[in-house]
Amino acid sequence: MSETVHRVCIIDGRVQGVGYRAHVVRLASRFPVVGTVANLEDGTVRVEAQGPREEVEAFLAEALVPAWPIHPRGVRRTEELPLDPHLLGFEVVRGPG
Repeated sequence: MSETVHRVCIIDGRVQGVGYRAHVVRLASRFPVVGTVANLEDGTVRVEAQGPREEVEAFLAEALVPAWPIHPRGVRRTEELPLDPHLLGFEVVRGPG
């Protein structure tokens, strides 16, 4: 069995105002991951994912694939966090991040 990880990535590029958060939620439904996605005030998007290491890595790689009009440029920062037993499902967090 794969190690469970909890990772947060800050994604930059054309990722706000183009449906990126909804796109990430749809992608998450294809992977055994839980987490959140939120716009940040600086124009980036925060993607939080928890699940088996290989699945989180595959999910985050898919989240970086352009899908017009979405065009993520890359990951500005990645952080490993302690596991969060309260994360259920995958949802959009609204409001300033």
